[in-house]
Amino acid sequence: MQKTFLVIEDDPDSRDAFCALIQIKGHDAVGVENGQDALAFLRSHPPPSAIVLDMRMPIMDGWQFRQIQCSDPSLKNIPVLVVSAEERFRQPVLDSGVAGFIEKPIDPDALLLALDSLPDH
Repeated sequence: MQKTFLVIEDDPDSRDAFCALIQIKGHDAVGVENGQDALAFLRSHPPPSAIVLDMRMPIMDGWQFRQIQCSDPSLKNIPVLVVSAEERFRQPVLDSGVAGFIEKPIDPDALLLALDSLPDH
């Protein structure tokens, strides 16, 4: 079954790489560079199957995005996989209810396995 993933990542090379990996698996991927752009996308398109979220971004970071996402009934059930170079974020983001955490630099196989294991919403 084809899924759609929203990739929220400020680094264009990482964003493009994540999207390419997702597309290689036969899924759709849309990349945006911050939480503000992600909210604009989410409010104007059907919900994606899941979100791949970086935590440190300009304009609106992953923490701010998650706060808004969790408070919005139309967005709160979309599974989120956090990708971050900050290992210290692992437990706080897992405690916030995300579906998973992967540390950067990303192992492509680990990312694909984590995306395959995300729950459907």
